Amino acid sequence: MAIQPIDLQTLYSQLGTVSKTVAHQQQGIQLQNAIQQDEHGKRLQELHQTVEAASAKEDGPGAVKNNKGGSSAEEEKKDKKKKDAREEESPEKVFEVLKDPRLGRHIDISG
Repeated sequence: MAIQPIDLQTLYSQLGTVSKTVAHQQQGIQLQNAIQQDEHGKRLQELHQTVEAASAKEDGPGAVKNNKGGSSAEEEKKDKKKKDAREEESPEKVFEVLKDPRLGRHIDISG
């Protein structure tokens, strides 16, 4: 099929609206990319802050102790004083460990 003159008239008359539509689409893509980059930057910043917050712990189950060779008597005394101070602060938190003397002694082989 050949291009008719009426098709060219329609094409030229609509050229301005088509170019505006294409320009808006391209700007939309650029805007979407900018928004995604901002969100990604925020996620990275939040991730960085959570990692630093976790590494700031000094006491607790996440604490890492570096004992090279062996611990000195002074360090043991300091640790014991800290532990005693914690126990004195919260006597309610001290739990008594109970063990059943029969635990692990009875073996049921009747199946």
